[in-house]
Amino acid sequence: MILKGAKVLVIGASGGLGKAVVLELCKQHVGSLFLCGRNEKELLSLQEQGQKCGISTAKAAFDLRDESLLTAFFADLENNGEIDAALILSGISLTKDANGFEDLYEINRGFDVNAKACIKCIYLAANLMQKAQHGQIVVISSLASLLALPSSPVYSASKAALNVYVKAIRPYLQSLNITLSLVLPGFFKSPMEKRFIGRKLFCVSTQKAAKKVINVLRKQKAFCAFPWYFYCVIVLLSFLPNVLQRPLTGICAFSVEPDNERRSYLEKKVRSSHV
Repeated sequence: MILKGAKVLVIGASGGLGKAVVLELCKQHVGSLFLCGRNEKELLSLQEQGQKCGISTAKAAFDLRDESLLTAFFADLENNGEIDAALILSGISLTKDANGFEDLYEINRGFDVNAKACIKCIYLAANLMQKAQHGQIVVISSLASLLALPSSPVYSASKAALNVYVKAIRPYLQSLNITLSLVLPGFFKSPMEKRFIGRKLFCVSTQKAAKKVINVLRKQKAFCAFPWYFYCVIVLLSFLPNVLQRPLTGICAFSVEPDNERRSYLEKKVRSSHV
């Protein structure tokens, strides 16, 4: 894809990878940027950066789980004309209880964000591109989707669900001249990565991860996994019997500190228990 002058939508733009990707797109001199995410302050900063580079930049701050706001956002996009590319970069990591389970709250939001919201974004973006009869959608999943991680069962499962949807819908989108790309990163530096406590094997910089995503967009690759050597290790692990997989996946064991939403939920739960 020729990025110069292209109209690009970035979903999850206010996250660590999202910000790095937007800055890389600015270097590519895209024509227009449409940014959405949850952090209004970060989006405003990115909008200003885009405008300094002479790029028409619009933003919208909302939670992807709010379907009415999500559909309204895409309706506004449609009013602004066609888009050439959509990057779906949103995702959350989850914490477990002491007993080893993610609770019902984490189960719900894990699948709501990592699977359902991303799948809805693919559907809505594809509808826009279908009218233009061209486009590319890049979806960020995770190498964790290829492993049944005891450290993060819902994260692995929700990302695996996203993978299956992408693979299932790709042939149909190809018939519409829409490229659907799946990217599986390992650990990369970001605010989310900082909450992972444990071994973070082969962790790469945010800038390197962003350049990988831009390369997928530029070359219209259907699939990319990085770091490639970590991906090869995971693929080899998948051929081993469970009795050998368990101790080896244990090497990658980690815990996840709660994010702001999780902390807020736990505080409300504590307050309600004292009422």
